[in-house]
Amino acid sequence: MKCWRGHDNSFSMWKILSAEQIRELDRLTLLREPIESIDLMERAASSCTDRIRSNFHQAKKYRIFCGPGNNGGDGLAIARLLSSDGYEVVCYTFGHPDHWSEATRQNMRRLSHCSRIEHFSIQQNDFAFPENAADEIWIDALFGFGLNRKLAGVFAKVVDVINLSEARIVSIDMPSGLTTDRLPYPDESIVQADFTLTFQTPKLTFFLPSAGVYAGQWKVLDICLDKEYLANAPSNYFALNDQTVFEKIKSRNKFSHKGTYGHGLLIVGSKGMNGASVLSARAALRSGIGLLTVRGPAGAENILQTAVPEALFQADHHPDYISGEYTGDEKYKAVGIGPGIGTNPETVKYFTHFLKHCHLPMVLDADALNIISNNKDLLKLVSPNTIITPHPKEFERLAGECKNDEELLKKQISFAVTHGIIVVLKGAATSIATPNGNVYFNTSGNPGLAKGGSGDVLTGIILSFLAQGYTPEDAAMLGVYIHGKAADLLLKEKSLHAMLPEDIVNSLPSVFVYFEKV
Repeated sequence: MKCWRGHDNSFSMWKILSAEQIRELDRLTLLREPIESIDLMERAASSCTDRIRSNFHQAKKYRIFCGPGNNGGDGLAIARLLSSDGYEVVCYTFGHPDHWSEATRQNMRRLSHCSRIEHFSIQQNDFAFPENAADEIWIDALFGFGLNRKLAGVFAKVVDVINLSEARIVSIDMPSGLTTDRLPYPDESIVQADFTLTFQTPKLTFFLPSAGVYAGQWKVLDICLDKEYLANAPSNYFALNDQTVFEKIKSRNKFSHKGTYGHGLLIVGSKGMNGASVLSARAALRSGIGLLTVRGPAGAENILQTAVPEALFQADHHPDYISGEYTGDEKYKAVGIGPGIGTNPETVKYFTHFLKHCHLPMVLDADALNIISNNKDLLKLVSPNTIITPHPKEFERLAGECKNDEELLKKQISFAVTHGIIVVLKGAATSIATPNGNVYFNTSGNPGLAKGGSGDVLTGIILSFLAQGYTPEDAAMLGVYIHGKAADLLLKEKSLHAMLPEDIVNSLPSVFVYFEKV
């Protein structure tokens, strides 16, 4: 039984390239295909127009802002294509044509034959746009990935006007003013896009919160750039997508049994925090684990046995927290520890003993990380390829404060490499740093996950994949993406405000139905 390859991506994940690499990708595409620049621009514009038509077909008017480079040429081609479909289009160009790229001048000549398009050539700062544009789509095609400077003059002014408008903003390739490889400075003029249509691969800044906020929702459009270069170009940055799961998730054999899918141990809970135990346990079971044993305080037995009857329960001798010593058992394939365990001194002793004597694949979360933060020497006891799942503040307590998103990413990579572990840094674009220095950014999920308990669910999912025999790296990737996908599928019936971690657990069957199509 093979998994259905239902996604439109050629690769199992996107490779994230630098601006220099993207320029080389464009150059080699023109050389090897071969294809003229104007024809490649037409291909990109057609792809953008198809997406714009499908998403915004009810818009009354499109206003397109075209810069002097190839991004502006894309915008001119989009204007022509939208107009040919009968849409009302207003086009604005900036600067003298002598300063435009050749392909942009060619597209301007093509546009001149379209009498239905209203065109304004803006040379200076004396321009005005409608104040009431709530029913319009404004398309930002001023600057793309190649921008490496701050916007100034007329371009800074027009960006400010765009951002103050009531229109929905669609950026082509990049929000103008946002650079590909660095964080924006505080005083930079950057288009605040609602949607960004980017070409071939997402850009690194999309995943850094202080920069990615400008991109809004983004979509990668495959415009058939050189596949050989994409496959071989060196990069340490990747982005997960549906195809990642389609290719990594294992099919189930007709003659398998519960032992086939592993026995996991979940060490969780303390008085007042046993809800974390329930969420983690249910998530693990919903993610395909064969058997699950939950170790928790004795006082949680009735809670766990009632809420999660499918799980076995191993009671600590203390009613309120986990204590004593870890007793390993060969029957377990993986361990998850941390959600809700607290930082009682007796629990700290237990956890220390656990790290010394447990060498199974494991995921550490929540209070397990807090305990390590209070005693950094414990890091020396963490087994290689262990998965840790901190949120940014938990990570900073482990690795030190960070001034910005860029420094946070660098520290995440360094921490993973130095300690030989996998660091899952939770957030809007959760990143997975591995001991070899690679980073995998998650692209599923939504703000509905921003509630206490969501991390407990993630721990259970990752534990499940570890127990089933997935490598720690694959378990982290699958766990993070499926966790986010569950939240995405819920948007059909749950609002972002009302979504609960319990809903995420209950959505997991739908996720596996999605990925198990044959």
